Amino acid sequence: ITGAVGRRWFVAADGNDAHDGTSELRALRTPRRALELARDGDFILLRRGDRFDLPDTLHVHQRDLVLGAYGPGGARFMMEQAGVGASTAVDRPILRFHGARDGSPILRTHPRAMDVVIEDLVFDTIYSQDTDKRRIAQAIKAEGGNLTVRRCVFLNVEDGLNSNARPVGLLMQQCIAPLTTGLRGYLAWVEGTDHVYLGNTVVNSTREAPLRISFTGAERVLIAGNHFSNLDRTSVDRLDTSKNALTVHSGRHVYITGNILEAGPVAIGPLGERDGFRQPNQQLQWVVFEDNLVRASTLRITHGLAGAMIRNNRFWATDRAAINVEGYSRQYQRGSRDIAIVHNTAYNQGTRGTFLRVGGKVERIRLENNLFIAPGLSPGSHSTAVVYVGGSDLGSFQRIDGNLWPECRPQPFARGGVFYVWPSWSDARGYLPLPVWNERAGADDRQATVRLDSSLRPVELNPAVKRKPAYGVTHDAGGGWRDPAFTSPGAWD
Repeated sequence: ITGAVGRRWFVAADGNDAHDGTSELRALRTPRRALELARDGDFILLRRGDRFDLPDTLHVHQRDLVLGAYGPGGARFMMEQAGVGASTAVDRPILRFHGARDGSPILRTHPRAMDVVIEDLVFDTIYSQDTDKRRIAQAIKAEGGNLTVRRCVFLNVEDGLNSNARPVGLLMQQCIAPLTTGLRGYLAWVEGTDHVYLGNTVVNSTREAPLRISFTGAERVLIAGNHFSNLDRTSVDRLDTSKNALTVHSGRHVYITGNILEAGPVAIGPLGERDGFRQPNQQLQWVVFEDNLVRASTLRITHGLAGAMIRNNRFWATDRAAINVEGYSRQYQRGSRDIAIVHNTAYNQGTRGTFLRVGGKVERIRLENNLFIAPGLSPGSHSTAVVYVGGSDLGSFQRIDGNLWPECRPQPFARGGVFYVWPSWSDARGYLPLPVWNERAGADDRQATVRLDSSLRPVELNPAVKRKPAYGVTHDAGGGWRDPAFTSPGAWD
């Protein structure tokens, strides 16, 4: 490792573009002038606490460029939404776009711009009086490769980072969208190869999901340690629905781990329904979804997914399905296959819902060593069941075993059954008690009442329910290694 050799160009709101920009006392006034002077390997540093108003897009063509901040002090922004981590103060210079509302980005990295770092900046526009995304500026449009965007703040913009040019190599780390009405589109629209999204926070998107992999898709993507929420604000803005907290439509080799995902469904699999007909051949392959906290939302697996490992996740899923796997679609002529749902914990405080809903024919689901706590669950209405299978049998499952289900309270219609296996809702013959479920599944599932702490860890668990970990699981939700011969069902050992 060698020290940086590039020149430093200082920019301050009270600077002068006639200066040489080589010191704080000789600072330039505009980022545009600094970009005109900078060469490959240089640093452009904006003074903290200053605001730089931009009439049009800043263009980056340099390689090995750092665009960042210098100096102490400056503007402070607080997280608006209580519960999204602690209140977080951030200190950045501001790039504020005041040009035409025509969809232009605030900053664009061109194809030549390889190995660029953009850090410690605020991206904002003058368009703060509405919550619509139409033709509002994107913050960063990425076309060059090996781009790093870190510790940046996104206020009144459409997308924080748009990579529909499919760059190879991209890191977005510790960026935040702290306003309830600031982000109109996506923190990140993801297309390309070798991307990492690490430790980012989104309070809300008024029109879309915090992060989306879509259209041409992405390969080799890591989504880790983020906190994404998407609020339902339809009482004050009818279009600000609780849209997905995370959307992963197309591509392969996607690893999703250690995230908090709440107040919006999590969608994994190709776009369907009427919206997907523009890309009917989309596929998603080889996804790992592990160690995530999913609050007040459902993990939805859509048709067209091949190969998924869903392990060690915790779901707060009151009156809803924790996991919903769509069945085969005749419209799209595609289904899903090879889905492992193992060592997850779900907690349902309500009377309705299910741990797993399978909407039709799926090839080779493994359902092993999961823990479902739902003491008030009342099978018998509203498609409520411990597991709901929309089929005449359990042919969608490769293996069912080792799960610990709740001792719930079935209604008279369910005739003592708590599982539902039938092609459609509702027929009382679809409800099965645990012994019949185990007989049909060739399983040794059990029922028990288990107390949990606030992190969904069992307060106490009968050793008799322990067994060998499911294939592909070596650790628990806290990172501890599981005993290969004797471990607990659910996300915790």
